[in-house]
Amino acid sequence: MVLHMDPFRRQLSEAERNRIVLEGFATAGARLNNCTSLTTGGTGTQPSLSDEWSHMKSRLTEAALRRNPDLVEAAMDLVFRIERKTNNVCGPPAGTDLALLLNAKLHEGS
Repeated sequence: MVLHMDPFRRQLSEAERNRIVLEGFATAGARLNNCTSLTTGGTGTQPSLSDEWSHMKSRLTEAALRRNPDLVEAAMDLVFRIERKTNNVCGPPAGTDLALLLNAKLHEGS
């Protein structure tokens, strides 16, 4: 599942990469919504992860990913930050969330 949820594998087609990004984004959003400690608003000038996710959700589509490949990086950065934070605050993930967290660790610093 870790490989299946990794949009940065070289052999992926653009369509498959975009599908993985959208699936990962939806999965991280569901985990975030279930982590009640993180669903409150941001502090000061820093938006919460929920605010960031909601803002990106409105512009994250297959067409937008095709037009703007940099959106893949931005979306997965947010997905990885959500998975790291929910792991620390709400406990260890399972299933697809665990695969995303492991991918976050794999791609740290890259």
